[in-house]
Amino acid sequence: MSACGGGGVAQQSTDSTTVDGSDAPERPGMYDASYDPIVPSGSLRDWVSYGDAVVLATVTGEVPADPTDELGAMGWPNGQTVAVDERLWQHSSAPRPPTTIDFSGGLLVVEPLEGTTPLTLRLATVGRQYVVPVGKYDNGGWAPVAPMLEIIDGRIDPEVGGTYPFADALADVEIADVATVLSSVDPDPLAEGARPGDPEARYQATVTPVTTMQPAS
Repeated sequence: MSACGGGGVAQQSTDSTTVDGSDAPERPGMYDASYDPIVPSGSLRDWVSYGDAVVLATVTGEVPADPTDELGAMGWPNGQTVAVDERLWQHSSAPRPPTTIDFSGGLLVVEPLEGTTPLTLRLATVGRQYVVPVGKYDNGGWAPVAPMLEIIDGRIDPEVGGTYPFADALADVEIADVATVLSSVDPDPLAEGARPGDPEARYQATVTPVTTMQPAS
């Protein structure tokens, strides 16, 4: 699958208990979860600037493909569900993700390069575990802010190096060391200054020029 999105939406699960066991408000918002990048997503700086948390998650199920839909005709599911196993990194001012998130549409994973083939993304597999940077949007929905990385034998897939800068930085890193890597990365100061705005608002803060009034001469 090429790096293009399928118009999916992300919806916060009806299970509103956060990973740490506290109660989260029930806000069943929806947001685009496909990989039509709404915010920059290529580097770890992007992850900590536009993400609210980085989680270890297992894909636990999916809604069967709709053969009448363009992507469904290619076998793309109508939705996938993830169980959040662990928070690997959390911004200090950000909300905590729920323990379960239902996504309408498929979740995309970085595919290791093979020879000279173009960079591709593939559909997440039920039963497999991934590292997922997620953000919460103003409508209450949670969505990935970048493609996911697969876990193989307790480590991030070592073969994803050479694809994206964030994959280069995390390839072959043990799950327990992900937080250490992320804690060494500084966010974009303009995006950081726009918190508690959602990921899109933070991105807009980095691209919208600030007009300063000049005193009359």
